[in-house]
Amino acid sequence: MATIPPSFLANMISDVPERCFEQVLKTLKINEKHIFKEFVSTKATSKYIYKDFVFNLFSCDLIQVQALYTSIEGVLFVGGCAPGFGIAFNLVDACFCFILGNWLGCFVAVVSCFPIPGFKIAGKGIEKFIMNILKRISPNDLMKFINKVGRRLEAVGYHSTEAYMAIRKQIEEIIPNLNNPFAEFIITEFYKIIKRFPTSQKAISESVCKTGKELYSNYSIKPKKLLEFTTIKTSHL
Repeated sequence: MATIPPSFLANMISDVPERCFEQVLKTLKINEKHIFKEFVSTKATSKYIYKDFVFNLFSCDLIQVQALYTSIEGVLFVGGCAPGFGIAFNLVDACFCFILGNWLGCFVAVVSCFPIPGFKIAGKGIEKFIMNILKRISPNDLMKFINKVGRRLEAVGYHSTEAYMAIRKQIEEIIPNLNNPFAEFIITEFYKIIKRFPTSQKAISESVCKTGKELYSNYSIKPKKLLEFTTIKTSHL
């Protein structure tokens, strides 16, 4: 059964230039795959063939989508913060994750756009999108949020505390009532993570956001593997 694209993703895809999605799909070599060629044969006159293909993924068979995603996931990860095309890489990744029900992956892909210059979210319905996605993420999976964001930002050398500042600023602007103590459990737990992100250069100098262990110090869920998250920064993908 076809999945309806969230309005936020649909709006963002519409706003990003077609050439960006063309570059992304060619980098991923999706344009060489049968699923793409078959789609093109039905949309040969479209001016936005690459965007149209991304939208069409929401109507494809889940087995096909999963197989395609498995073959390109690593490249999507690395391209997610690439200058110029990072937003398109992340949006494509978010679409795949949304279709496949990978809510944490979808959330991380969208949040990774925040530090990228040129990412504008005003009037795009992102608050509703984020709140709906957060409610679908299990508390234990939420524990992986910092690690996954850190790995993604670091993949192309963009790992820095300034990036975390940008993420916190955007999140707090998008969800002004994030610190509501009466909010749903998953929202309050997410806020405990976000409030540990630095908000100023002074906070950066004090290394507030240096290690995953520090970030999790106020987190109420403490699984046995907590100490494995000794640092945000990783040396491998």
